[in-house]
Amino acid sequence: MALVLHPTIGQFSWQVYTPTDHRFWFRLVREGDRDLITDFFLGAFPKDESGALLAACYRTLDLTPGRIIVFRDILSGRDPGPGLIEAARQFYTEAGSGLLTEFGRPGAEFQVEERRDKIDLALRPERKT
Repeated sequence: MALVLHPTIGQFSWQVYTPTDHRFWFRLVREGDRDLITDFFLGAFPKDESGALLAACYRTLDLTPGRIIVFRDILSGRDPGPGLIEAARQFYTEAGSGLLTEFGRPGAEFQVEERRDKIDLALRPERKT
């Protein structure tokens, strides 16, 4: 059975869902050259498909990834501990790498950013040296 994704385009954000897995959800907000991925939940999909799923969401919305991708709130709350931060960083790094590779942009620098009590992960193009 082929994956069927449905877009929802609002005034401020783009979302993608699938009726076959109500726990899967993608939401994107664009601010200039930054794509803020505010929600990305795999539902029952395997983690190793995260990059391909992100790419499918962008294609469903007829978008290409912005210059900078930011996964918002990869961990919320105070003091999540280094193990949880590392697991979240690894998941979103792999998902973002897969997304960019699908769009012919392999290689990116990843940076954890703290914002109040929230933790984001930003992907930027590799700097040319």
